[in-house]
Amino acid sequence: AEFLLDYMSQDPNTGYLVTGPSISPENSFGYLGGHYCAALMPTVDRVFAYEIFNACVQSSEILGIDKAFADSLRRAIAQLPPLRINKYGGLREWYEDYDDVNPNHRHTSHLHGFYPYSQITMERTPALAKAVENSLTRRLTAEGWEDVEWSRANSICYYARLKKAPEAYHSVNKLIGDLSRENLLTISAAGIAGAQNDIYAFDGNSAGAAGIAEMLVQCQEGFVELLPCLPPQWKDGSFSGLCVKGGAEVSAVWKDAQVQEASLTATADGLFRLRLPQAGKYRCYFNGKPCSLNVDKEGCVNIYLKKGDVLRLK
Repeated sequence: AEFLLDYMSQDPNTGYLVTGPSISPENSFGYLGGHYCAALMPTVDRVFAYEIFNACVQSSEILGIDKAFADSLRRAIAQLPPLRINKYGGLREWYEDYDDVNPNHRHTSHLHGFYPYSQITMERTPALAKAVENSLTRRLTAEGWEDVEWSRANSICYYARLKKAPEAYHSVNKLIGDLSRENLLTISAAGIAGAQNDIYAFDGNSAGAAGIAEMLVQCQEGFVELLPCLPPQWKDGSFSGLCVKGGAEVSAVWKDAQVQEASLTATADGLFRLRLPQAGKYRCYFNGKPCSLNVDKEGCVNIYLKKGDVLRLK
């Protein structure tokens, strides 16, 4: 955070606080007939600055220290440029609305505000979420899209957040079927980004697993949601031990795409919200004992749990 504050400057034309010169990883843009890489405040920088500054502010509040520094970060956050939509209907990758000269590029760093972060969400910022979808569609349908293990795994994560089950499932199959060896280790295929041979790369395995987890449980909207992106091919199933923000592990069993049983085990003290369709029809148990819970207007069950407490619904 200190580095960014020292590195960033105020754009005299807009008043926004920006980085620069900086890049959007490995990509370039078109401007006045040329191709360039370095510019002011690519979107990925804006996303990271926002996350880093907010993490420090929250840490200051929790620990009760560095108030003056936290205040300077709050002022900096207020000066960051907004996330914006480009002339193609997608999310801008650059501070200015430059020409997209590599529509088939494997990197989608400008979409990090949507995943893994939640600066953009389907419910809070629907127009920007649609722009994310448009950017993703433009990349994946471009001629010669650079389909490597991590870019395909990223598409699982993005489509899961977009709740596009067919597209997410298709990318799961592409990752496992075309970009994995028999031992399920993922590869970056020869011929892309100058590679002469297939290259093993672990990030396809880790990001692919993360994307599948996102298809089964999400919590970026402020509540835990089960089966948000369930493809019809997974109409029956179960999972256990998936972690959610706030400190909890979630398990669920479903049949015909309907949750039959779910549990929330707190790994830290906190208030938890669990959204379930027809939440009122479930019987609730708190640490094994029957209990009654109120369902709010958003269809969420709200409960305060201490570490080790278990909420079960059947």
